Amino acid sequence: MAHIVRPLRNWPRWHHHRCFRSTLHYLLHSPSVPATVTTRRFSFTVSPSSHRNLHFRSRGLKLPNAPTPSDFRESESDGSDSDTNKSRNEKKREARRAVQWGMELANFSAGQIKRILRVFSLESEVLDAILLVKRLGRDVREGKRRQFNYIGRLLREAEPELMDGLIQATKDGDKSKFQALSGSEIWTIGDDDEELKENRI
Repeated sequence: MAHIVRPLRNWPRWHHHRCFRSTLHYLLHSPSVPATVTTRRFSFTVSPSSHRNLHFRSRGLKLPNAPTPSDFRESESDGSDSDTNKSRNEKKREARRAVQWGMELANFSAGQIKRILRVFSLESEVLDAILLVKRLGRDVREGKRRQFNYIGRLLREAEPELMDGLIQATKDGDKSKFQALSGSEIWTIGDDDEELKENRI
């Protein structure tokens, strides 16, 4: 009786063990089951979100003392501002210098003014404007200021060193220096006669 009862008592365990081995053998050797079933628990995947996090962290790293994009923008803007301010200052200086030329020319006689303007081929453009401002009285300050600004705009393209030298040579009455600067026989007898007439008047 014991040899019959003992196998029956072990039957559930033996049957369960047998079924498990059969199932495992089927899963391992069956061609219809995808291989991913057996390797799924050992696979290592990186989710897109972790990709993003890794990329973000690497992009956020900055070398010591490395300039930031804002630093480049500030340096570029500073360079452009300095260039702009420099050009503005130069234009202001040129404008003031040209106005000063007009004031100094207005102190000369018509013959002297012609002689200087002839060097720059500006006789026809500037002479009438200077003669007009010479006729304005002292009480017409605003009109004279505007006229001198206009004369300054006409004289702005003249070569500074040459204009300064010609004005100084005219003040000194130095004909040889004037001719050396102008490079031609601009000081003519007709101009001297015209100056004498103006002095007599």
